[in-house]
Amino acid sequence: MSRIYLFFVIVLMYSCTDSNCQKYDISYIEKCLIKIQVNKTGILSVDTTGLIAEDYSLGTGIYISSDGLIITAAHVIEKRNRNLAGTISCKDNISKENFVPIVIYEDSKNDIAILQNVKYTNYGSKNDYFIDINNIDKQLLIKNNDVIAFGYPNELHGYDKIGSFSVGKIISPNTNLEGYEKIKSRSNVSLADCVVLSGCSGGIITSNSFLPIGIILGSVIDKNKRVTYFKSFGLVKKILSENGIELWNQHL
Repeated sequence: MSRIYLFFVIVLMYSCTDSNCQKYDISYIEKCLIKIQVNKTGILSVDTTGLIAEDYSLGTGIYISSDGLIITAAHVIEKRNRNLAGTISCKDNISKENFVPIVIYEDSKNDIAILQNVKYTNYGSKNDYFIDINNIDKQLLIKNNDVIAFGYPNELHGYDKIGSFSVGKIISPNTNLEGYEKIKSRSNVSLADCVVLSGCSGGIITSNSFLPIGIILGSVIDKNKRVTYFKSFGLVKKILSENGIELWNQHL
């Protein structure tokens, strides 16, 4: 039986009792998430079967700063047409409007990309909903800890996605996926037994009290079991810093 559910159902299942998670409740997490759609032509076309035609990808992003920085998995945006504006389209749960982000950083080896919603830079608006990856509790990344994966899984028609979550436990805080030791995006990853669908890449893994832990990169069959693999935000911040991307306090 699938463990994918609509966002609002989780409110009935979990409550936040930890004083540190007062900021991160279900409503807050939902407002931090972004739906991302990429189409090479910049135009979404649907064929007679209801499936999206042409090269496209759908994924999830997470606001990580007050000036609209967004983190996602690099493979979510890799199919974009770099010579055509508008081939990346995003929609958040704050304005409910589509926007075209700019790409700040793209690291295909580690599968991390940073985008920016220029609404929060060019027009003086401030983003009030974001995940502070500078202040992550490393004690959350422990084997058997309960976790929740949030994202926007693809539907058949692809465009009108629904926010969802999947619950599970951390089964490995740090490992290399079997057979992928030389591929950076699948080395030094954490594994959880929550199930995610295509489109959740770039989404967020949290504790069961909604405290942020890491970014979802995908799911694979590992040792005959489907698992979700993700990079901890502590490791992500280290990777960004090593590549000259510093998330200074003015962003937070």
